[in-house]
Amino acid sequence: MAYEEARLAAAGRPDLKPTWVALEDNSLGYDVLSYTLDVAGTETPLHIEVKSTSTGSRRMFVTRNEWKVAMSLAEAFALHFWDLPTTALSVLRVPDLQISIPIDQGQGQWEKVQVALPR
Repeated sequence: MAYEEARLAAAGRPDLKPTWVALEDNSLGYDVLSYTLDVAGTETPLHIEVKSTSTGSRRMFVTRNEWKVAMSLAEAFALHFWDLPTTALSVLRVPDLQISIPIDQGQGQWEKVQVALPR
């Protein structure tokens, strides 16, 4: 939340505040509703799923619902992966994740997938 608030303020829009929507509804497929800004400063909603690790492992799980939402939102979706020992942030978009997402075959459907991030 602090990162998004600082990002929006640095872009000249301190009036825009992200909302931690997962506090009220964990089924949305994302955790934070924030904004992207075009060159004129006009805001567009940005739906952010937040993942983290405190073990140094650059792995996370993505659920089928999170992926479905990511695909439906396309450019309006981002996944923030926080490496807590270093506080490093990796921002991933749908194309970054797509290579790790399995394809349903026959009657089988995946429920969650482990995604490994490069170092």
